[in-house]
Amino acid sequence: MKELLDSSLFDDIMFNCKDGKVGGNRLLLSIYSNFLESLFENNPLITCHPLNDADDNGVNLPEINAEDMRKLLQVIRDMHASRLTSKSLTGVEKLANILQIKLVMKQIKVGLFEVEAVP
Repeated sequence: MKELLDSSLFDDIMFNCKDGKVGGNRLLLSIYSNFLESLFENNPLITCHPLNDADDNGVNLPEINAEDMRKLLQVIRDMHASRLTSKSLTGVEKLANILQIKLVMKQIKVGLFEVEAVP
């Protein structure tokens, strides 16, 4: 199952970040965020696929780095604790707050954290 989640095959939403686009899966994101579930439910036309997307399709996050979005999606897709450096964690935590995704963080050593998304 992890291989399917890591694949872009089922990505049906695009996040337009300040420095690039990142694809995600609406079903998986909705499990972890009531905010995103409501956004997708109330705006069904924002769906798109990375192989067939226009510049204006998707969710615009102009203040967010694409790498932070990729890392947050990886935390969600892993379905267990992922390891992030404190530098990476700052942007991921900010984004999780914006998207109302709850993260549980545990410092495992100086500068390194285990991070898990909670449905």
